[in-house]
Amino acid sequence: MTRREKLAYLKALSDNAAKRVQQSKAGWREFLRFYTRFYKYPFPEALLIYEQAPNATACGEVKHWNKVGRRVHKGTKGIPVINETDRDMELRYVFDISDTYGEDRGIPRRWTLPEQYIGAVVAELERRFRVPPPTDDQSKNLKWAVEEYVRESCADYADSLRQSTADSFLE
Repeated sequence: MTRREKLAYLKALSDNAAKRVQQSKAGWREFLRFYTRFYKYPFPEALLIYEQAPNATACGEVKHWNKVGRRVHKGTKGIPVINETDRDMELRYVFDISDTYGEDRGIPRRWTLPEQYIGAVVAELERRFRVPPPTDDQSKNLKWAVEEYVRESCADYADSLRQSTADSFLE
């Protein structure tokens, strides 16, 4: 397959993936859960990774893995993604951490809030939003507090966008 054919194939794959994840609320949520691990990747690249390797947990190019003390297993095929630059489309290959071996130096770990602090965090967010949490379950209250924060932040952000782009078609 030529470079041009590969790019066309990946572009079509990306378009189909975008349509597929938007077909249902569950599909969209599943992709967003996946995207939380790949937030540093541009959306189209993350979508291609999701479509080709939905069980991927942490991806990087060979040079990244080498830098953090890991090596890609010989013979492993990378996950192709399209990196769109200002002038051209570039084909890159990333590898999931499961395709590597070696040290765990410099690999970020998933952060979790220790159970003993959930109540204090929820109380602080309750104070900020001036709304009582909906349940007695602290884990659900933490989720509620984060949703409230995001809802408030998105509304503020949308308002500022509308004000700064009064003459645009953004509305």
